[in-house]
Amino acid sequence: MKLSKRVLSSVLIFLLLISLFSVPVFADYSLPQYVRIGLMYGNGAPKTLSLESENGFLLGTYLEREFTEEDELLQTALTVSMKNGSIQVCDDKGEVLATDTESIGIKPNASGREQKMRIDGVEYRGAVDCIAD
Repeated sequence: MKLSKRVLSSVLIFLLLISLFSVPVFADYSLPQYVRIGLMYGNGAPKTLSLESENGFLLGTYLEREFTEEDELLQTALTVSMKNGSIQVCDDKGEVLATDTESIGIKPNASGREQKMRIDGVEYRGAVDCIAD
């Protein structure tokens, strides 16, 4: 009986010590998280994408992982398309907001966990780098 009490006491003390010294790990969503995913490219890339973000968008350019903001858009819905070899960003009324022959970076105007948008109805967290082929 004494042995089982000692074992039980030791296990309880061990569990108590583990809980005191364990450190919870949380993702720091204030730091940018960069993952480049080629969702749509080559012959499989659609000619038009619809983007939606509750907080509007930031337009700019990417150089490696660095985003340089050039414009803030209040519109919550955009259409990105390829026309005559240029990338065009239009609002929901079809007005051209930006055009470029090389690339356009588009980010939700939010930070951390709120930095999400829908691309053709599917929700993603992060940004889009549209590159002309």
